[in-house]
Amino acid sequence: MHQVIAANLRVGGVDMYVLFDSGSTTNGVSHEAAHIAKLDVFQLKEPMTLQLGCVGSRSRVNFGTRSSVSMGNRNFPCFLDIVNIEHYDVILGTPFLKEYYDS
Repeated sequence: MHQVIAANLRVGGVDMYVLFDSGSTTNGVSHEAAHIAKLDVFQLKEPMTLQLGCVGSRSRVNFGTRSSVSMGNRNFPCFLDIVNIEHYDVILGTPFLKEYYDS
């Protein structure tokens, strides 16, 4: 049985189901969640290949956004790739965990 750390948090002012993934080298938000939260999406200068946490074996990341993640009364600014993910609205990986672990 796999156990995960997940929570309902506010991202961009909207409640989202968030996975904390220490094995992910990126932070990501699904296309649908970015649309619902009306996040300001922009094209990345250098697209990247995403191999974990996506629908299928690999996906191309072409877009990103900046948003805040709210936990309790604290807001954490965060860059998020726009990615094809299942089961979660947002995946917060090692970039988020490293930046805010001691906060």
